[in-house]
Amino acid sequence: MKTDKLSRNSRLMRLGYPSLNLKPAECLAIEDTPAGIQAAKAAGMQVVGVANSYPFHMMQRQANWAVDYLSDLEFERVRQVFAGEKPLVESVEG
Repeated sequence: MKTDKLSRNSRLMRLGYPSLNLKPAECLAIEDTPAGIQAAKAAGMQVVGVANSYPFHMMQRQANWAVDYLSDLEFERVRQVFAGEKPLVESVEG
């Protein structure tokens, strides 16, 4: 069942950040599947969707932020987002 899988995936996501003393809102999940995006959001994390397996527009609709390739992810922008200097909902197209 889809709900069971999503619940299991979000529980798995929740295992990682407590060991780093982070809250979900302080984490950025980088996912390339709709199921991964849904699990990260269910865990309370911001999500960057990487459109290497699915169309960009699909990742853009589901994630907080989308890039075509992982190499398009700008770490300065990530820093600015978490510092509150930029919104996460913009998208980057390569």
